Amino acid sequence: MLFLLIWLPLPLGSNRLWAWSIIEILTFSILLSAIALCYFNYHHYAQRLKKFYPLWLSLSALPVVAIIQIVLNPSAALPVNAGSSAALYTEDIARTKSVALLGISYIAFSFCIAFFTHSPRRLRLIATALVCSAVLQVLYAATLLFSGLEKTPIFAVDITDRASGSFIYHNHLANYLLLCGSFGIGLMISQFKNRYYHSTKVKMYELLRAMTGRKMVLRSGLILIVIGIVLTRSRMGNVAFFTSLLFTSLIALTTYKSRPKALVYFIISLLIVDILVVGSLVGLKNVEERIKQTSITAESRDEVIQQALPMISENPLLGFGAGSFYTAFNRFQQTDVGGFYDHAHNDYLQIAVEYGLPALGIVSISVLFALILCVQTMRTRQSQTMKGLAFGICMAIIGMLIHSFVDFNLQAPANALTFITLLTLAVTVRYMPQKGWSKQ
Repeated sequence: MLFLLIWLPLPLGSNRLWAWSIIEILTFSILLSAIALCYFNYHHYAQRLKKFYPLWLSLSALPVVAIIQIVLNPSAALPVNAGSSAALYTEDIARTKSVALLGISYIAFSFCIAFFTHSPRRLRLIATALVCSAVLQVLYAATLLFSGLEKTPIFAVDITDRASGSFIYHNHLANYLLLCGSFGIGLMISQFKNRYYHSTKVKMYELLRAMTGRKMVLRSGLILIVIGIVLTRSRMGNVAFFTSLLFTSLIALTTYKSRPKALVYFIISLLIVDILVVGSLVGLKNVEERIKQTSITAESRDEVIQQALPMISENPLLGFGAGSFYTAFNRFQQTDVGGFYDHAHNDYLQIAVEYGLPALGIVSISVLFALILCVQTMRTRQSQTMKGLAFGICMAIIGMLIHSFVDFNLQAPANALTFITLLTLAVTVRYMPQKGWSKQ
């Protein structure tokens, strides 16, 4: 699973059909091993996994609707504009089949994460893997950005003045770094202790150990991730990261049980050092200027959203078919919006258009469910590990909710599967015993 989490962003954010196949093969292989282990000790695992049922039922709404669209569509040979209402169940049945299988693999991977993550050590391993993956992305993106090359060495993708790493779209990299960086911040907070030292000698020793130990390595990695987000020059990516940090900090400061004194200092350092110092060094001013210079007349994304809204009223229950936005939007696109749009630049709108409003409402429950569990974990649990990681997951969820208003991050499998992993871990950190389920 750790290999798959690190692999996800490497092949263009896994945003290609052949990359989907790799995800599905690896995920279903891991699932088979989990089912085999579960078979020999069913009652032990059933008691633990039932905590995840609300999450899985909610997430299953999208692949279930996609399957319904496939079943109700009488023939793939029907022309799209034939006037038959049956053709409207999905306007691209081949794409819908691919998206349905990918959606099933998402649920399967969530099951594997829940099944195999049975100890605090494994929680920390997942967090470390995501931070390492994000740092690798930043180093690769910075190397490409300042290399002077015109195309990437592997997939020959054009290199622009915005860092994109192994992704095609710079906003997808910004969102991926937001998710991993948020969880990394949670990992850092999970290492804070509720200890108060009266001896100056002991305080100096602890300070030196923090400056030279694993915390400093992690802190350096988080700084690199912040630099990477700024280098993408993603307006909403930067806004979402720092806004989610601020909101989650306010939630933590008001609800955190047995709050470590270092938590306040750490949050202040993130807001001041990362924004003012790191941002001024690597170009936060460029992002600020881009935000100020943003013109509604120059932006076409808002017009795409406006022109796509009538699509919901035409097919509000089942949508136009999973993965069919680019096909269906052609009939609604007006002449004042040029170009080809395969996505709506708004995840909420695209899900409603492709799957229908009921599916959007049901799948939203999974996000709200995970968010509530994170707040409960910070408010009620004693374990610093669980509370710290809950902070990171809460921040990632808020950041994704903000960023999804103006981009299609959930359409990139690397981002979607990483986000689903964090939603799954929200349940884990809420209910896992302090020593892990394996020690019960």
